[in-house]
Amino acid sequence: MDDLISRQAAIEAVKDLPNCDNGFSDTYDKARIIGVLDELPTAEPRTGKWIKDRLSSTLGGSYGVYRCSECESSYQDIGYGWNYCPNCGAKMEN
Repeated sequence: MDDLISRQAAIEAVKDLPNCDNGFSDTYDKARIIGVLDELPTAEPRTGKWIKDRLSSTLGGSYGVYRCSECESSYQDIGYGWNYCPNCGAKMEN
């Protein structure tokens, strides 16, 4: 799973890097890194829904199996109020 980070925070972190002390300018390198950060695609947060898939029976009873609409991962008994998918991190609407 990709991490969601702030582009501006990453640029500020690059700007805050210490300058090298070997007589060479690192301004060009920082500018190149910032240029690459500016060109990276954005990652939109995922939003999904739990889809009731089937019933699963075990020795203790019957449980609902729910599937994430984003990554198709299935989990038993989401009735405990999961508001995100533990596999892909999608925020659940229902």
